[in-house]
Amino acid sequence: MVATQTPSCVAQIPSGRHSHRDVAAEHKMICDRAIARDAPGVVEALSQHINITSQLLLDDYEQHEEKGKQDPGPPSGC
Repeated sequence: MVATQTPSCVAQIPSGRHSHRDVAAEHKMICDRAIARDAPGVVEALSQHINITSQLLLDDYEQHEEKGKQDPGPPSGC
């Protein structure tokens, strides 16, 4: 029997332009494909997840850079 674990630090997606993203579903797809031993599927799902996340981080960094602000990072305790 596998116990369900709740992560202590959950990604916060700001409401607005990224609120449509379902990170939990992305992670589930990666896990489901790994459990099914679908190597090409895992590579595809993981690549999409990393590419989307990277692009969002770069976009946010550029916005903060333009405004002369720095992202304070994750909340303490994460």
